[in-house]
Amino acid sequence: VEVSMEKETQTGLREHSLDISLKWVEEADWIVLIVGFNYGSISNDSQNNPEGLSFTEWEYKRAEDENKKIFVFLAGDLDTDDEYRVSQKNEKDLKNWIGKQSNDQKEKLEKFKEQLRQRSFKFFNDLSNFSKELEDTLKEAVDKLPPSIGPKTELAKLIVSVSKNIEKCIDKVTLIATSKRIHDCLHELLQQFISPLWEELLSKWKEETTLSDSRKMAILRLLSKATKQEGKMENLIREQNIDTQKQHALSNLVEKVIEKINQWQINWNDDAFSQSSGQFEEDLDLFEEAVKHAFRQADENMRTEESNLRVNYTDLRTHLEKARNEKGLTDSDHEKLDQELEKVQEKSKKLEHTLITHHDWQEAYEKLRDLDKNRGTSIFSRELKKYCDNYLPKLCDLVDKEIDLELNGTPERKEKASGTEKISSSKSSGIQDNACSIYVDKMKKLKKTIDDLKEDCINEDSTDDFFQEKIKENMIIMRKLFDDSFYCIDKKTLEEVNNGMSWVHALKEWLDKLNEAQLKDDGI
Repeated sequence: VEVSMEKETQTGLREHSLDISLKWVEEADWIVLIVGFNYGSISNDSQNNPEGLSFTEWEYKRAEDENKKIFVFLAGDLDTDDEYRVSQKNEKDLKNWIGKQSNDQKEKLEKFKEQLRQRSFKFFNDLSNFSKELEDTLKEAVDKLPPSIGPKTELAKLIVSVSKNIEKCIDKVTLIATSKRIHDCLHELLQQFISPLWEELLSKWKEETTLSDSRKMAILRLLSKATKQEGKMENLIREQNIDTQKQHALSNLVEKVIEKINQWQINWNDDAFSQSSGQFEEDLDLFEEAVKHAFRQADENMRTEESNLRVNYTDLRTHLEKARNEKGLTDSDHEKLDQELEKVQEKSKKLEHTLITHHDWQEAYEKLRDLDKNRGTSIFSRELKKYCDNYLPKLCDLVDKEIDLELNGTPERKEKASGTEKISSSKSSGIQDNACSIYVDKMKKLKKTIDDLKEDCINEDSTDDFFQEKIKENMIIMRKLFDDSFYCIDKKTLEEVNNGMSWVHALKEWLDKLNEAQLKDDGI
């Protein structure tokens, strides 16, 4: 339904334009906010608009107050990677508005954009890019909507009759999401705190025997990142519904990690760096071991709950089929139910595939870590031979699959894409993290180092010291590339799990309303 000030007819009432636009916001279910380089018309109603805000910013504020779903799109800023450009000659150039803005409008626009950057948003760099981003965003949002089954119908009564089975599935998805979020916090500690300390700072400290002031500050900045993850994990542990031994185990391990972060804050402050690098190295080693232990347990919890989810979902389908045969559903009801079940099945399969991929990469991480422990020992050659024979081919397959997926998309997306169209990695995966912006390039480099290592394993001469050093150097390079790639896999997994969590949250709200309506109808 198209509405705009230009097409609005007069009502004869004493209405201000701002009142009309805010009324439209209140009537809307969703809001799409598109911000370019024009701050927009400013309401001259000084009584209700003392700050002199534009209609657009007022509409946004009202949408926020009304708790509306808001999708924000920003034209890419000039001189950035996302810079907005005109892709065709017949398109209007949004940048032309820049010269038409007063200083006051420019300041207000920048302040408004800064506010919008604090929330979820998407940049667009031309009209074509915006159209695709908008379509993908709205399709995904529609996909997350709960089933379109109204209360008090026969179909609703059927759903209510199996609501306990549905809630069990929702609980399992919630537990998977909590474990994944904890896993992500731990991965952030490994990637953004522990790795930089080992690779950049500790090696320099040992080499130079003292730390410069700039490196001391770098360590303290890294510690502030660790503290941020500590706060997230504390909240997640509090929210977790702990009722199994594995959940208890993960909570205990995370508590140990949090305790060690607190010890770091006490033991390694600005005055503590006069202590030896050896003591720092020992503390870092113990902290890393605690994080990796919890990291592995978080993945095990995800595996367990994923298995439980499959069992619960099978039970749900069994009870649902039995109940639908006992209810007097119309052909239309059966068709609608089948359509909804097909959507659920699609989401379930997508989540299952994502988690299986994640578990495969986690296993590869553990195997590579085990091999790494033996580097520099007398048994390294033997363990390397085992690794090359048994695990390196699996890792090679994982990397090949990711490269193919990111370049060509899923089979479903391949069918929809044109013959020459390629899907960019950052757009297809939804990865927004800067570390993953060159995701495919990292994967290709990892593929190259794996191939080099395979060649080394074939030609290995265990008596040749030079050859042994070459393998160790290749292993270090491969390990770094693997860690960066696994970090991006984790971000993709987290995104998919969060999508699943958003959907089951909406499903739970919808189910509660159905149950409430049914209870009222039954006079309870």
